Amino acid sequence: MHIGWSKAKTPTVHESTNPSTVAQRPAKGANFEELMHTMEKAGDQAAALSAKKGVTIPVLKFSNHAVERMSDRGIHFTPDEITKMEEAVHKAAQKGGREALLITKNNAAIVSLKNNTVVTVVDRNSLKNNVFTNIDATVFI
Repeated sequence: MHIGWSKAKTPTVHESTNPSTVAQRPAKGANFEELMHTMEKAGDQAAALSAKKGVTIPVLKFSNHAVERMSDRGIHFTPDEITKMEEAVHKAAQKGGREALLITKNNAAIVSLKNNTVVTVVDRNSLKNNVFTNIDATVFI
C-alpha cells in the first residue's frame, strides 16, 4: 500500500497487489456503532484529562475514510490509545507539524494536525514496504 497526496492535498491510498500482503489483512472488523462508541469514550477521557492538566488537548476526529479503513481492516483503538493519540497530536502541533504519522503498538494513523482529523489508518502488518509522503511529523506512541 502506498499512501500519498493528490493534487488537492488530500490523502490517497494505493493498495498493494502483492497477494501475500493482501492475505495478511484481517477480516472485516467492528461495526460502525462499536467504533463510534469507542471513540466517544476516548473523547470523554481526553476531556477529563485536559481539565485535570489545565491544558486543552484537541479531541481527535476520524474521517469517513479512516472509519471505513478501521472497519475493513479490523483495526480498533482503545480509549486509552485514542487519548494517547490526542496527546501526540497536541505535541506534534506545538512543534509546528501539519501532517503527522502516529505509530501505536499495533497500528498507524495519518492525522491532519490543522483540524485534528485522522485521515487514514493502517495495521502493523501492512506497514512493511509502504511509503508515507507529505508527513512532517512522526510520533511513536
